[in-house]
Amino acid sequence: MIRRHALQSGGSPAKTIVGWERFDDYPKPAEHEPLGINYVYDFDRKKLRVECPELDLVVVDLPIGKGVAEQISMSDGGDKLAGWPCWIQEPAYPYCPRCGELMQFVFQLTTDGHVPFMFGDQGIAYLFQCSQHPEVVAFEWQCH
Repeated sequence: MIRRHALQSGGSPAKTIVGWERFDDYPKPAEHEPLGINYVYDFDRKKLRVECPELDLVVVDLPIGKGVAEQISMSDGGDKLAGWPCWIQEPAYPYCPRCGELMQFVFQLTTDGHVPFMFGDQGIAYLFQCSQHPEVVAFEWQCH
């Protein structure tokens, strides 16, 4: 929930975040393979096998063509703190310029949502932070 707070001089009205709503959020299909989720297609039988060895997960004989990867990928496209980025294009996690480690997703801000600004063509902005250097943050945006 967002509430107006005060006016900034020469800009858009300031807003204060007054609360967050918790919800389930899952990575988009482009992130499945790096996370260890594999899809094995048997085109002769028109069946799909989903496996994740790290979780000891195996699901067999799913029908091909039902969008299984998309059905288990419910990354929310709205403004959010934490969770998984709702990538418009391919995943683009930045690396920390100090230690070279992959930075962690922190926040997502959508176009024309609570901020009257458009990130490209109906885009989404992403904020990342290094776990080893919390003062190091990175900004990425993608658009359609």
